[in-house]
Amino acid sequence: MRTGRPQHGLHDVRINGRAIAGAELLAPRYLNSESWPAPMDCFVRGGDLVVTYPFTHARSVRVQVYWRAVPLETTTSANCLAAIDVQISVQTPLLDSRPGMLLCSRFTEPSIARVSVDAAKEEASPWVFGLAAGVSYAEMIHPSDVETEAYSEVNGHAQLTRGLFDGALEKGVILRARARGVFLTTEQATPDNIAALYEQFVNSPLPLTT
Repeated sequence: MRTGRPQHGLHDVRINGRAIAGAELLAPRYLNSESWPAPMDCFVRGGDLVVTYPFTHARSVRVQVYWRAVPLETTTSANCLAAIDVQISVQTPLLDSRPGMLLCSRFTEPSIARVSVDAAKEEASPWVFGLAAGVSYAEMIHPSDVETEAYSEVNGHAQLTRGLFDGALEKGVILRARARGVFLTTEQATPDNIAALYEQFVNSPLPLTT
């Protein structure tokens, strides 16, 4: 993870000693720009990487991103290799702004499946991808946080994009959205297991933040 280039997300990932080539996971993006300002603050706390990006005249919000390694004991009723959360918070010093952002993941292989779950929005249902031999990846987002969704395949590569914060933001208000990426063996990547992991994620309490 390069804190100066969060638009590339988590990459060069290794799971159980296996390199995950070409994937860029849980990447926050501005709606109309690939570039980001230099972080104004960055620290590691336990399993958290917390980075804050400043308000600029070109971008009307301050963005804080938490990437968090999920303790496996919180997924004891379902099986997985590892899980990571991303929580994106936005606020503005302006009286009114449009904070719309994107959360993107890119893959070298197309989607394996879409898992139907009891979600408030179809856009929140998990997607499942193959990352490497024997390793699958399920991505899920909280149903109250996703506004839009787009999935595309180009030259065998795939991109999953979720739209966040589709509305106005006032000074003094903080908006947050959270998503989770789960790494699984091929045997663990069953619809029932992914649905159980999704339920755990949706019902988990919001993490404490600064």
